[in-house]
Amino acid sequence: MTKNRRKRLWVDARLQTALLLRVFSYWTMATLTIGMAFVLATLLSSPPAAFSTVLSRAAVQFGPALIAAFLLLPILLVDFLRMSHQVVGPIRRLRDEMEHLANGETVEPVAFRRKDFWADFAESFNRVAERLQQHERAASQPTASAPKKEEALAASTCVASTTNS
Repeated sequence: MTKNRRKRLWVDARLQTALLLRVFSYWTMATLTIGMAFVLATLLSSPPAAFSTVLSRAAVQFGPALIAAFLLLPILLVDFLRMSHQVVGPIRRLRDEMEHLANGETVEPVAFRRKDFWADFAESFNRVAERLQQHERAASQPTASAPKKEEALAASTCVASTTNS
């Protein structure tokens, strides 16, 4: 089972960092929104008081939720990073294999891990790669008519040289 695990934490650092920053920004916006809701609820449910008093009351009420949110953040980020492997890993693998194809190298069929996304994309890639490799093999093999063409060219060259002399 450990055989199918990715060995690297960052498969595509640029993309995964962007995704994690997006998750962090959503977490921050949600936490701030909940905090403002606590301040507003405290302001509306208590008798008029100084704003600092309202903030301290809201902090007492919001404190446990804020602690839970901060404890949840690393779990959320690590889980999202691990889940992103199922999306980013296959795309990275296909990109690398396409680069090999573009360089004229032979590629083996691509197979993803059982839980990875884009399995149908790998199947399509494998069909395209196989077809391209078949065309390249066919183009590199001499055809049966090639010797006849060479003989005809040689004969016409001989005829042309004898008529010019």
